[in-house]
Amino acid sequence: MIPRVRQAVVLGAGTMGAQLACLLAGAGAEVRLLDLDRGLAEAGLERASKLRPTPLHHPSHVRRIRPGGLDELAGAVAGADWVLEAVVEDLGAKRDLLARVDEALAGRDRAPLVTTNTSGLPVRAMAEGRSEAFRAAFCGAHFFNPPRYTRLLEVVPTADTDPGRVAALEELASRHLGKGTVRAKDTPAFIANRLGVHGMLTALALALELGLGPDEVDDLTGPLLGRPRSATFRTLDLVGLDVALAVADHCHAALADDPERERFRAPDVLRELVARGALGEKSGAGFYRREDGEILALDLGTLAYRPRRRAEGPAVARARDEADPARRIRILLEAEEPAGAFVRRLLASTLRYAAAVGPEVADDADTVDRTMRWGFGWERGPFETWDLLGPAEVAKLVEAEGGELPPAARAVVDRLGTFHREADGARETLSFAALSHVPVPARPGTLDPAELRARARRAGSELPSNASASLVDLGEGILGLELHGKLNVIGFDTIDLLERAVALAEERSDGLVIGTRAPDFSAGANLALILMAAEAEEWDELEVMVRRFQRATRAMRRAAVPVVAAPRGRTLGG
Repeated sequence: MIPRVRQAVVLGAGTMGAQLACLLAGAGAEVRLLDLDRGLAEAGLERASKLRPTPLHHPSHVRRIRPGGLDELAGAVAGADWVLEAVVEDLGAKRDLLARVDEALAGRDRAPLVTTNTSGLPVRAMAEGRSEAFRAAFCGAHFFNPPRYTRLLEVVPTADTDPGRVAALEELASRHLGKGTVRAKDTPAFIANRLGVHGMLTALALALELGLGPDEVDDLTGPLLGRPRSATFRTLDLVGLDVALAVADHCHAALADDPERERFRAPDVLRELVARGALGEKSGAGFYRREDGEILALDLGTLAYRPRRRAEGPAVARARDEADPARRIRILLEAEEPAGAFVRRLLASTLRYAAAVGPEVADDADTVDRTMRWGFGWERGPFETWDLLGPAEVAKLVEAEGGELPPAARAVVDRLGTFHREADGARETLSFAALSHVPVPARPGTLDPAELRARARRAGSELPSNASASLVDLGEGILGLELHGKLNVIGFDTIDLLERAVALAEERSDGLVIGTRAPDFSAGANLALILMAAEAEEWDELEVMVRRFQRATRAMRRAAVPVVAAPRGRTLGG
């Protein structure tokens, strides 16, 4: 049975606590939201309900949240399934509050799940001195902000955490909260912030050294490198410069043995902006500022705002027109212009650091890659980027920039060839402990259509496919139609497989699921094909296309078995 939460208690009604209460209410839980007093809890919930985008799945869900003061803690946790601590990022304050939770739970046969939402404080230190039952039920659960919309959840167990409670939390978060969970080791900043803050501070240091502005760096570190459009400095503004500075300071203080500890020493420009109150999006100014409808960028030298500009150079222009991600990055790496120097030094530093600290923060390369994809919106994690460019090629880049190749990367370059590989239709990844490939464990509630097709191919039972889509047996009597074309635009190939999928499902299955592993479910009709037919005045061809699409959708609507769409990203847009 899938774990469910019927009663939850959130301790702390600040930005994260109030939003976590909204997230749990949206999953059907009755939530007690407690702060120092009821007034503070009510104010925190009111602020959260006014955020845009809203943390509430539906306005009515706010009625499932009951604000209160910490004087109600004992009664609140008595019947709870999950207690989430989300107070200020201070170890002493968290320990004191969790001690009160432990005391309130004394005498219960089985403690509820208890988690801390710390972004990097030592989880084991919070459990020290607590009862055996509390320690078995306690772990870190680091939600990224905003928790309703950011997919990543870092689960950080201690040596005393019951493995069954960890597995239940992962399944609950995956099935009911829409999270991608990763198990992180209890190290400063865990996985995402350790690598993410290192990368952002490296980009900031290189921008200062090479004379590039935030806007130019964001132009280089966004989609050109397979990263979100918010890139580096826009992301810092969204996170909050005060939050970024606090995480950097925590890393610098806690990473005494890290060879790159000084990289986490925040530069003066970041401290100056925070001192001025220029905290980013929430204060109206940070590395960017909106003025009279125009977005201005900060000059890192003068700290004055100026009109935005893009990165310049012929290589950057060619990279913008290159669709293949490996060729696009190589164009930038080979460029003899400031943009090329920036990208070479940034990738050499960040990819080497990921290989160096990977064994410290996670068990394997796949965990690190999923963390960076889900937490920071990267198209490919650091080790997927090593594989994309070729580990031997990246090793040369690292060494050319004066870096030493870490043991994990050396094992891949000298013996294994790649960090990830396909073996007999199953995906394998590098184990940092064994320095060899191990199978990637199946995640709860997930199916890999590529692996299922590979199994069918080996068994001689592969189903029809074409360039746009593939039929796949999902098991338990369910047929799947996986879309895998460019933006999954709908043309004749897609329509053909849709019709065949419905017919086959009616003939020998109990249902049909239409989905994709691509970022976008479907951008809609193949407008380029329609335009070409219209310009050629091939009206009969256009009418056939429209009628076939109508026939396919009618077949899905009238099918004798359930037909379910599993959309994501852009869905039937223009």
